[in-house]
Amino acid sequence: MSRLFSSRNTFAEAIGLILFLSGLALVAYLGYYNRYWADDWCYNADLERLGFWGTVKGYTHITTYASNRFSLTLFSGLLNFGGVFGVQAMTGFAILFWVWGMYRLLGHINALTDLRFPKITILLVTAIIVYYSIHLAPHLYQSLYWRSGLLPYTAPVVFGVWVFALVLSPAVREARVFPLATLTGVLAFLGGGFSEAGNAALTAVLAVYVIACLMFRRREWARATLPFAVVALLASVSAMAVLIASPTTDYRLGLYEAPPGLTEFPRLLFYHTYEFLALNALDMPLTHTIIFGTLLLVGALSASLTAKRPKAGTSLLAVSAIAVFTFALVAASFAPSVYIESSLPALRARIIAQFLFILGYGLIAFLAGFSLRQHVHWQRTDRVLAVVLILFYAHGAYSVALDAGKIPLYAERAMVWDERDLEIRQSKEQGILEIHVRGIDGASVGGIRDFMDARGPGYWVNNCAVRYYGVEAIYATLP
Repeated sequence: MSRLFSSRNTFAEAIGLILFLSGLALVAYLGYYNRYWADDWCYNADLERLGFWGTVKGYTHITTYASNRFSLTLFSGLLNFGGVFGVQAMTGFAILFWVWGMYRLLGHINALTDLRFPKITILLVTAIIVYYSIHLAPHLYQSLYWRSGLLPYTAPVVFGVWVFALVLSPAVREARVFPLATLTGVLAFLGGGFSEAGNAALTAVLAVYVIACLMFRRREWARATLPFAVVALLASVSAMAVLIASPTTDYRLGLYEAPPGLTEFPRLLFYHTYEFLALNALDMPLTHTIIFGTLLLVGALSASLTAKRPKAGTSLLAVSAIAVFTFALVAASFAPSVYIESSLPALRARIIAQFLFILGYGLIAFLAGFSLRQHVHWQRTDRVLAVVLILFYAHGAYSVALDAGKIPLYAERAMVWDERDLEIRQSKEQGILEIHVRGIDGASVGGIRDFMDARGPGYWVNNCAVRYYGVEAIYATLP
């Protein structure tokens, strides 16, 4: 403990760690108010009617939802065993494993580069990147607090982080080959089966890493990790094949217009990737500047906590590589939507790109701060940097306060949902099978489908809920 707070540098980092871990705990707590919405009802209806394995086998014929996404179906079924509690715990577990995986991954990178940053620095960088990836999610509610949104788009991020943490682990410590290769392959296969966007990003980053290992095959880290990276890549590609091979895929593709040609597709992909990155930065310039500045200051303060001094050319090369790879990986996550719909993916799906974007420029900021600090030798530099860093935390505190402000809204939605669920069940017990209940407006959380008040577009949600509850009709009217 004395080492943790041995200087003002680590004290400033400790303040940030408390702040951002508190923010992550808060957004995890908001998951307590999770309930079933939209597609959840269709999965639940099939799980109720067909059972767990019957629904998983729906990969070959169910068209009510994206049944080709086998991991989405699998984990929807597993969470459904816990009922509402399953979706309540879902967000907290996702955040916990996201932070844990990122900490292990960055810790392995720290060990491989021999920079030897303190654990508190690694954990702080992890907390900042994960917290802001969540806080700035293009559609927070659908990406974190809706089962059919979290699983296909946020879960692949969590699985992907763990896949790379496992791939790098043999370069850091001795590992048993077969168990590690098996676990890595299983996680890569499951992580690639949640959605096309998640699979594309995972496959792309694994392919890049395998190529890097081949280029630097004389390095010890490359020789140690290449076999596991190849296993993960093959598993991810296999998951892609399973996604494509489903008989329901042709049905889904038939709902869209013809895809762009081979020459038009790269142009559209580059355009939409640039559009996302540029608009992201321009829409929230202050926020992204604060995040960049915070991690730059953390990197600068960390320079005095390690004896390692990388060359300027090495740092510049690393920054350039991170920038190029970030753009390429964001593009990979957009590739399925650009190919199928000729547009950016739905907002909920962009959390993958948002994480890659913040991770990319966050690491660039940290490396820039670390490198620049080595050229400044003023005696009071660290003291000034620590004070400025603490001032930058004010934006983080403001962001956490905004998240805390969501509690009353989420709590009210959950309360109304619970009352409505009880009303439907009691009406059924009384023999009332055509039920009129209160609607819950999704506009307050950015939009999410709920029951309709009459038959028409969107009534499919009602139909799925009808099958789930075992009644004849459900109609919902907004107050």
